[in-house]
Amino acid sequence: MFLRLFATVLACGMLFPAIASADQARATKVLEQLGFSKGLVVLVGEGGTLPAALARQSELTLFVQLDNGQEVRTLRQALDAEGLLGNRVYVQEGPYNRLHLADDLADAVIAEGDSGAPPEEVLRILRPEGKGFVGSKTLTKGFAVGTDEWAHPY
Repeated sequence: MFLRLFATVLACGMLFPAIASADQARATKVLEQLGFSKGLVVLVGEGGTLPAALARQSELTLFVQLDNGQEVRTLRQALDAEGLLGNRVYVQEGPYNRLHLADDLADAVIAEGDSGAPPEEVLRILRPEGKGFVGSKTLTKGFAVGTDEWAHPY
């Protein structure tokens, strides 16, 4: 019994660094794709470990929207344990067809391919010249007709 418990603890100890390393690599790739490390990024349908990894590697403020209450609770607990919840990362529950942010607010939106976030909803919350990554598509929000230049990125 003791040996089985010891082996399980040892295996978990060896796996967690690999998971952390994969999270860091994924966050690095996302940051390269974004091209900035400050601002507001919305993660739609991303209830895994990406929000914490991005917060650790950047100065981003992250808003995560999930449609599953259990995933929301699990993610909030994990982020709270790291001191990130309500500080750098905010997590809300809601359907992906209506994102819980005001118009023209986000610098970038990353919507997992299966989240079903409509491109028009992603564009609604993006600021002018903001980028939306919806599945394999990249969207860029243009300036509204009759507006002047957008000189305040934050």
